[in-house]
Amino acid sequence: MSYFWPYFKFSSLSVDFVFKDVFSDAATKRTILSLPIRCSSVGCVWTGELRNSENHQSNCDFYIVSCTNKNCDVTLQRRRLQDHVTNMCQWRIINCSYCGEPYPHCQMEYHVPQCNKCPVTCTKCDSSIPKEMVSTHIKEECPLTEIPCPYKHLGCEIMIERRRVDSHLQSDVKAHLHLACAKLDETESRWNDTQRDLVATKLNLTETTYKLQEATDLLQRKVYPWKIGGFRKKLRRAKTGKRDVVESDPFYTKAETESYGYQVKVCIHPNGISSGKNTHLSVSLMLLKGEYDAILPWPMNKKVKFILIDQQKHPDERVNVFEELLTNRCTEFARPETGEGSGFDTFISHRDLLNSKRFIVNDTLFLQVEINSP
Repeated sequence: MSYFWPYFKFSSLSVDFVFKDVFSDAATKRTILSLPIRCSSVGCVWTGELRNSENHQSNCDFYIVSCTNKNCDVTLQRRRLQDHVTNMCQWRIINCSYCGEPYPHCQMEYHVPQCNKCPVTCTKCDSSIPKEMVSTHIKEECPLTEIPCPYKHLGCEIMIERRRVDSHLQSDVKAHLHLACAKLDETESRWNDTQRDLVATKLNLTETTYKLQEATDLLQRKVYPWKIGGFRKKLRRAKTGKRDVVESDPFYTKAETESYGYQVKVCIHPNGISSGKNTHLSVSLMLLKGEYDAILPWPMNKKVKFILIDQQKHPDERVNVFEELLTNRCTEFARPETGEGSGFDTFISHRDLLNSKRFIVNDTLFLQVEINSP
């Protein structure tokens, strides 16, 4: 934008010629700044002194300026700038009427189709809903969406439009009632089965508890079972005098509540000894030297129970043979010095042992020994 001299017209050459040898002169400067000029902007009629030209130019309504909106390259007269920036510029910022987010005016047509808040038409019922709500609308609200009958859990397999559910419920009351009755019968049957299972479980738990208690009692009573196989051969050898005694492995009598125990072993004489010789099976308990003898109380004070197990298949039919011995009444248990034992010479007769088929099964008998405090 340029200003010109309305009353003095000269070329750049004449200006060079005139001012070639000019030097600073305050009076001349004032004279020059006082020269009259006219605004060169098209349509502006302002005239004034040269010294006021810059001030006028910064406020001239007809001066050509650039649009202040980002990315806009339009130039126009200052008097039209505000309307352009606010109303006409394609790069002016406006808010989306659906989501409220700011976008340039020229990009709004691309944003709207992608805006999640932009309303779209339901493909089923023609309702206008925000794009982001389409799936929820179809699943939970659309009257034309097919949904299962509310009595599906009872067995009704009908799929029906949401708007027709009420009429379906009214028209199919009888069918739904039949389904409800059938479901009730099924539930009652399952309940009865569950009760039976609970009773059975309770019985199993009771039996398991009993067995555990029995096992605990056995541990507390300190039970020593002894399996003796090949008994008939052992009896024949005893009758010929080749070997008249069968001995168990040594063991300690320590119970769960005791810190130490006595070392003992169980002996049987298949052909008997003393008063049971040739007629009975004799049993005895022999006291052995043990590693805790120095700190154990003497005489040994225990109640020993010898039990010959009846091997009948049915537990209710079993009749065990047993005898009890109090060790503190036997001199053999005063100290483990003699290497002798004490027991029962006539524990069971050969007749009862061999003919009853109760105590010897598969040529094996079981002798159980319980050792407890008296």
